[in-house]
Amino acid sequence: MTGTVALVPGGYRLLNVDEGDTTGRLYGAAVDLGTTTVVAYIRSLTDGRVLATASNYNRQISCGEDILSRVNFARKSGLSRLQQLAAESINESLKSASDAGGIDLEEIFEVVIAGNTVMTHLLLGIDPSYMIAEPYIPVVRRMLSTAAGRIGIAAHRNAGVYTFPAVSNFIGGDIIADILASGMADRDEVSLMVDIGTNFEAVLGNRDWMLSCAGAAGPALEGGEVLFGMRANPGAIERVRVDAGTLTPSYSTINGIRPRGICGSGLIDLIAELIRACVIDRTGQINLEIDNPRIRRGPYHPEFVVAWKKETSIGKDIVITENDIRNLIMSKAAIHGACMTLLDAAGLTPRDIGRIYFSGAFGNYLNKENAITIGLIPEVPLERVENIGNGAIAGANIALVNRERRKALDGIALRITYIELNTEPSFMDRYTSSCFLPHTDLALFPHVQQMLEACRARQG
Repeated sequence: MTGTVALVPGGYRLLNVDEGDTTGRLYGAAVDLGTTTVVAYIRSLTDGRVLATASNYNRQISCGEDILSRVNFARKSGLSRLQQLAAESINESLKSASDAGGIDLEEIFEVVIAGNTVMTHLLLGIDPSYMIAEPYIPVVRRMLSTAAGRIGIAAHRNAGVYTFPAVSNFIGGDIIADILASGMADRDEVSLMVDIGTNFEAVLGNRDWMLSCAGAAGPALEGGEVLFGMRANPGAIERVRVDAGTLTPSYSTINGIRPRGICGSGLIDLIAELIRACVIDRTGQINLEIDNPRIRRGPYHPEFVVAWKKETSIGKDIVITENDIRNLIMSKAAIHGACMTLLDAAGLTPRDIGRIYFSGAFGNYLNKENAITIGLIPEVPLERVENIGNGAIAGANIALVNRERRKALDGIALRITYIELNTEPSFMDRYTSSCFLPHTDLALFPHVQQMLEACRARQG
């Protein structure tokens, strides 16, 4: 017979007893419980191998697409429904992964879940409404554990379910997982980690200290508030190059099909290419004096044609307008302004940054050179910028198979000081200064400054 014993807070717990030798069938799951998407990995707990993965949409979307809508739904007697939908969403991913890997869900004995602060509260059935009213704090911030059967997770009923700790209402377990995945909390060098979506989170620090902040990046970087913007779905232009002589773009789309619009990574590429080609100035204004059919006066704003209608699947030209560019500049300014505010608070400059990490689906596809060119992040040598992809699931995987790293999570969270940008006097100044390409102070971007000078020389 085989007994399965787990080390849990307070001691050891006998989870299961099976006939025969079942030591080879000991599995765990790492889960990223996102606001929109849920991702699950199933791994062997004997050798750490990844056996299967799956993802699906978070079913809570039926109660509200954004966090605030769901918190309000919870306040109107909807908490139990949101808890059920969170569990069902995780279970859907676990079932898909277990089917793909030929694994019995009853043989999953540990589940580690990384999610933002509200998602974690909803999964555990904890009222999140305190986070949208003064003093805007979570009910709980430390790592919690419970049995799968208590919250309806499709694993062995006694399986331990562990949720990542949080720092504040905006810096949650997904960001702690990012930090774990990057390794920045283990190094002496100062690192900057940025996770970008509709909202953004930034963390600056090293093994001894960390500062964090969060804010609204605005929907522009995800394709919102842009005439032909769209999410990163099939048909979205995700990579763009523009020939500086002919102004002819070359692009690639998701799934390689005819373009339907432009997603965030494509928009950042496009702005960087347009400033390199001298089509736009540092305020984002399009130069209508250039004699090229792609530059024209649109119905409402000057615009640049990225793809002619004969190339697209929507039967119309795909363009970027001057207004789109201004919206994108405001979004990137919020992120750069936040990064500079953290550096100010630490008494540091961009030269002191040893490494910059991009996390999240957006960051995974971001061209780091173009991100610096437009002033999305501080300028550092390109080799110091790293995309870590979905840091939430990467961190959850580390915590699943490495008990020592899991035990360190509360310590990481406790070392992080949260800075509220709305009450930080320097942030608005930093934001305003960042509302140019790349910044009002070109000394902060010496390589971009050289490129702009070459552009002016070409123009005569």
